[in-house]
Amino acid sequence: MRALGVFATAPIPGRVKPRLAADVGPSVAAEVYWHVGRKVVAATLGSGYRTTVWFSPPTEAAFIREWLDGLGAYDVVLGPSVDGGYYLIGLIEPQPALFRAIPWGTAAVLAQTRARIAGCGLRLLKPLRDVDTARDARALGFLKP
Repeated sequence: MRALGVFATAPIPGRVKPRLAADVGPSVAAEVYWHVGRKVVAATLGSGYRTTVWFSPPTEAAFIREWLDGLGAYDVVLGPSVDGGYYLIGLIEPQPALFRAIPWGTAAVLAQTRARIAGCGLRLLKPLRDVDTARDARALGFLKP
């Protein structure tokens, strides 16, 4: 069985997003984390593999289940790196054609892999913006300007 792991912290005020909380307060930061976490987990679910969420604190299992209930599916997730490659790739099922004749070790790896993904008709998870500051949260529509 294929698996994908996600690490999360229960969205409890004062326990998540401390840099954002410094700008907007711990309750708003926890609310933003609530929304972002749901989107991230929903984006990582799919058939053909099992998504497991590792969370803290361990006493909050029921709260975590309630928080993350309900989701979506993608065929591919990529973690792009600054050198033009990627540090992570997750596939809903094996896709050997994605990796044939790729110029490994060059700045074109990510671009060519994305082109192959599109050519195969696979659904690629879009890059997400991290939320560390009030500006980030506003840019994503989680806070009003």
